[in-house]
Amino acid sequence: MSELPVVPPPESARVRAAEGGRARGGLRRPRHQLGPIRVGASTMTLRPPRLSDYRQWRDRRIANRELIEPYWYTSDLDWPQRHTGAAWVREFLISWAEARAGHRLPLVIEVDGTLAGQIEFCRIDPDSRTAEMSIWTDVSVARRGVALTSSAMMLDFGFAELGLHRVIAPISVSNHAMAQGIPVLGFRPEATMRLYFDAGGAPADHVLWAVTRDEQPPGGQLARLMATRSVTAAPAPADPASARPGAATADRGPGAAVIASVGLRLLVWYALQRIRRRMSDSAVRLTVAGHPDVVLRTRVPADLTAWRTARLRNRDRIEVGRTPGAWLRRHSGSAWRRELRTGRGGLRSAAGLVLVLEVAGSYAGEFRLYDLEMFDRNAKLSGWADPGRASAAVRSAALCAVLDYGFDSLGLRRVATEIPTADTDSAAIVAAAGFLEEGVMRNSYGPTGLRADHTLWAALRPDGAA
Repeated sequence: MSELPVVPPPESARVRAAEGGRARGGLRRPRHQLGPIRVGASTMTLRPPRLSDYRQWRDRRIANRELIEPYWYTSDLDWPQRHTGAAWVREFLISWAEARAGHRLPLVIEVDGTLAGQIEFCRIDPDSRTAEMSIWTDVSVARRGVALTSSAMMLDFGFAELGLHRVIAPISVSNHAMAQGIPVLGFRPEATMRLYFDAGGAPADHVLWAVTRDEQPPGGQLARLMATRSVTAAPAPADPASARPGAATADRGPGAAVIASVGLRLLVWYALQRIRRRMSDSAVRLTVAGHPDVVLRTRVPADLTAWRTARLRNRDRIEVGRTPGAWLRRHSGSAWRRELRTGRGGLRSAAGLVLVLEVAGSYAGEFRLYDLEMFDRNAKLSGWADPGRASAAVRSAALCAVLDYGFDSLGLRRVATEIPTADTDSAAIVAAAGFLEEGVMRNSYGPTGLRADHTLWAALRPDGAA
């Protein structure tokens, strides 16, 4: 991060937004431009990427290889091969699709009409109102306040306009420069996530930094920073594209053949993924060591009555905030059929992989592996159990069986779960199953919908395989 606090531009200059609907959960669908504003003697704008950005993007990324590659995802390709025209088209189209779905806000950092970096919100979760922020900037704008100002603008926009509650930033433990700058924006370290991300050639620990909406200063980050930094408002040009220096002779980007080829491959890939999610995954049935009357299995249509009865009886353990009437409606026959349909594809489905905890023939609980990420190596876990039917020993042993299946059969490397800090019983169960405490996530929405401090626990593949 760089060092200059800031004067907010007028509202009309700060946000130039296209008409957009709302994503699921009430969050506004992100299709926006922020700025322009003055940063020192330069004019900076955060805008959506264009296909014509390719040449500048490639040149900046290759020139900044030593600063970016150690913290970027590992690939078998060398750095220039990762920055071809096809690679840019793929990144552009994927980010465009995810932005339309309301899961991403990708922006280019443009300084005096030249691409100087990228900043984005990714993994926007409309249910928990959480997003992850990432940024890289060209060395030519280092220590000029560009990175800090861009980040402050994004945070203000995310909290005030997108309706986010919490923004996170996982940072490699070796990225000392970023760790020194990010506290200026109110981020605080919460946890050290072991082997979270395969970056720079090997799995690396990452510190989870976070800031919440409740912690924002009056007027936002830009207003807070304005006292000591030379950032002033700049009037917005009538036509930003035509006013941009060099716009008339701008590179058109990759050729039509490249765009068509990459686009077609992505369409085929998305179609195959959709088919895969709708196909029934193989049935799973796991035994639980030391408990011959306990099994873990996938759900079947005949479970409807037992599913409804068990979940209605354990409402307070599964989800908070719903009225009894709303909870009852969520367990209708149509809701059950929808549950089965959305979870048909197993771990890669929208619902994730749900396994019934069956004790002596009774529907005693559920475990869910979901939110597959980091190139299919990491997943989250949640679960509930009826204490009248499943003892703590049974729950812990069943959790061990779920982990073994995740690591050995699904190829996972890391499984994480979030538990309210006040829930000491669940903490003891996951600890007995081999999870280690990594830190506390402040004021976050957990799997049950409870907004509170949650302890982050994680288990890693025993052999440490990457």
